[in-house]
Amino acid sequence: MKRTLIAVAALIGFASAANAVSVTVTANQASYVVGDTITLTVTTDATAATDTAIFGQVLYNAAIMGGGSATQVGLTSITGIIPWVTGVLNCGGGSCDAFNQIGGLNPLPVDQGAGFAIATLSFTAAAPGVTPVSWNTDPGPFQFDFFGLTNGTGTTVTVVPEPTTAALLGLGLFGLAVAGRRR
Repeated sequence: MKRTLIAVAALIGFASAANAVSVTVTANQASYVVGDTITLTVTTDATAATDTAIFGQVLYNAAIMGGGSATQVGLTSITGIIPWVTGVLNCGGGSCDAFNQIGGLNPLPVDQGAGFAIATLSFTAAAPGVTPVSWNTDPGPFQFDFFGLTNGTGTTVTVVPEPTTAALLGLGLFGLAVAGRRR
């Protein structure tokens, strides 16, 4: 009976520890017009989590979000003394690596707590439309993995037509309506 209680307590502890890790993508604006810079911030919570490596790639519609670049902040272990090794980030064509880091051969704990901004992604609003920004969860080398977490919170990016374009379109429709009444 004592062993069963210890096993149940351990399982509850592991389950609550797994839920403590999170990754969230947030946009700096609610919507953009063509030509605006879209800035996405990736925040994490990895207090006392341990791992040997982390990787995260976001997916988006490249016709709506053009170009792309990413910067990441390296994690640190053991009260900020041992830095994690940051890898190369590839960005463009509908996918962007948000973070790519190696902690070492043995799992290292990290010191960063809630709200740690691990990455910033920048794009150009290329065309009007809406695109989800989500994590790549497909099995393979680009699969999302953050301290055992296999999915995180994404966001949606909305690019709207420029106000002058909408005004010209409205004026054109008004002109067609007036011309139709004259006939």
